[in-house]
Amino acid sequence: MTCKQIQDKIHNDYINRCDESIAFGFAVCIAIQLMHEEKDVEQYLPEICNYARKLIADDNSPNTKDRQQLISELLAFEYQLDVGVPVSLLSADTDKVKSYVFESAKLPEVRGASIILDELNRTSIVKEVFTGKDCQPPEECIIYNSGGGLLAIVPTCWAKRIGMEIERLYLDRTKVATITTVTRPFHLCEYRFGLRADQFTFDQFRQQWANADEQRKRLMMNYYGLEETDDTEKLWDKFCETKGFGELVRQMSADLKAAKYRKGYAPFFEAGHFIRACDSCELRPAFIQDTIEDEIAYLCKICYNKRDVGRREKGRIVNENLIEYFQNRPCEFSQYYFELPMRIAPPRDLKEIGACSRPSGFVGIIYADGDNVGKTLENLQTPSKYQDFSHKMDKATKEAVFGTIVQRGIKPVFPSDKSKYEGGKNRQRIQVVSPADNEQLETRRATKEDDELELRIHSFEAISVGGDDLVLIVPGHHAMWTALEICELFGQQMQDEKITMSAGVVIASDNYPVYYLFDLASQLQKSAKKESREASEGAIDFMVMTAQNTLSSQIADYRKEFMERKIPEDGSEVREKLCLTARPYRLSKLCILLKWIEKFKAEDYPTSQLYGLVQSLQEHARQHSTLRFLYQWYRHKQTHTKLLGDFMASWKIEQASTPWMKSQGELPFQEFFTYFVDLLEIYQFV
Repeated sequence: MTCKQIQDKIHNDYINRCDESIAFGFAVCIAIQLMHEEKDVEQYLPEICNYARKLIADDNSPNTKDRQQLISELLAFEYQLDVGVPVSLLSADTDKVKSYVFESAKLPEVRGASIILDELNRTSIVKEVFTGKDCQPPEECIIYNSGGGLLAIVPTCWAKRIGMEIERLYLDRTKVATITTVTRPFHLCEYRFGLRADQFTFDQFRQQWANADEQRKRLMMNYYGLEETDDTEKLWDKFCETKGFGELVRQMSADLKAAKYRKGYAPFFEAGHFIRACDSCELRPAFIQDTIEDEIAYLCKICYNKRDVGRREKGRIVNENLIEYFQNRPCEFSQYYFELPMRIAPPRDLKEIGACSRPSGFVGIIYADGDNVGKTLENLQTPSKYQDFSHKMDKATKEAVFGTIVQRGIKPVFPSDKSKYEGGKNRQRIQVVSPADNEQLETRRATKEDDELELRIHSFEAISVGGDDLVLIVPGHHAMWTALEICELFGQQMQDEKITMSAGVVIASDNYPVYYLFDLASQLQKSAKKESREASEGAIDFMVMTAQNTLSSQIADYRKEFMERKIPEDGSEVREKLCLTARPYRLSKLCILLKWIEKFKAEDYPTSQLYGLVQSLQEHARQHSTLRFLYQWYRHKQTHTKLLGDFMASWKIEQASTPWMKSQGELPFQEFFTYFVDLLEIYQFV
């Protein structure tokens, strides 16, 4: 039998590949391993399919007797097949994704790089490696492929070859971006009951726990999530939670990290002294001349490919995601797209997005990522649950992003110069969005015949949206609310799994290069995730850069130097520490801050008075700054005095320490922080 015949036989007679995709994938992998060993495949197909279904059963924790019985059955069946370990797990992860995407300062190249990697991960691997033809496993073997990562089951006899094909595919398409793959064979019982399921029983686990010394007990508590007071029932529950498919995922993650560390090669392009460097990346030799309007650029092959893909495809992908969002909301698309049909294109550069901001000339870059995702994945019991979770998380991210864009009214706008979007290569970027049947929308590439239709451009850029992370660029005044609502919507959709999202937000002039803004957003995102680990909700850290300068240090060092003061300042023992910021903010607190800014604006609170209040905090010690603050406060007119008082009351700031708030926790000195600097920093962008 051929690989295709095996799949058809399993699908037609035993397992519907549409309804039970992972079970179908397991059955095919086992059958292919049998075929490789020249065994009679048809003889074993009924049993193969029966056990394939048991591997993905939803019963997470059968009792000890049933568990051992199923493990014994799976081992006996594997021994009966006599083909070694038939199924291997393959894990892959793109190396230094952000380095490839943000290698250039130009938005078209960044956009194109993101599309290339996304297409490789979501489409090309399926079409060229998991085709189900010519000695390749079927698509149903893929458990997860998104966000630059891949997890799949493969026949052990093909495992190394498939890993090499994936690595070659990435290098062939990108020339510089690489992907690391690792494979490891696991016994069938391990896919259901975790590592060494046939050698490590619950009774052995319980005995180890009872006899463990202090050091071993700490290790077991960390690995299994145990507590010293756990009784037998809780030990069983936590044993079953840990000993499942998620434990294999944890092992593969460790293998992947080790493989990345050992990787001894990287693509290299020699650039001599007399060779012109690429105008975009400034790293590789220029290869081709590209012209947009009157601007001539000499680009290397890699950057030209990124620009060409970004020019042709980004408008289509964004519109397809928006149309998918509107599928169940037909009444909303007319408010977003105005008159249909219409032509629509992605922004050419950051200035097109910055022009939509109030005040003009500012963009906000948002980098968000799910919290505790890795830990949740490690606790999933079966491959099918892992697959369902991954699909749900990917959908939640996209709906949160595009739902927020629609609800916040980040709509298509007229281009500042229509001529820059029409004619020649420029037309490649334009898509036509038009009504379709059943009150839905459809999109297609614009042709010359569509030139009479109204042309608009998107006022945002979705560089990367998928898996559990996203990189989004929006007009400056939309950044804070957009980041907050995306994190909240994602958290609402993933609340059953107790997954939250945290983000870093940078609001800056549209003259800054994309890679520099992303680096800052990445630092802020890490700071926010650290805060989220201490709470049960997501967090957001932010920074506004209105001056045309750059940070010469890390954000944490900058804040330590310019936004913290220790009293006394002569180097003797610290009695008091003043922090001029409360960042990062938990989502609930940031929402309160943004709503208060809206109230201040509604009451026409003058920014000059805010500057006066903040100046009093920046220049003096706590007691002196409090007196200066009170003096400034009581000079306000009555409505503004009350507004400021209500603001401080909402944060429960003690009257004795106004406007400082005392930090909670045990410290060798008193620590105070304030919300006023943060309020002023984002005031004009809310």
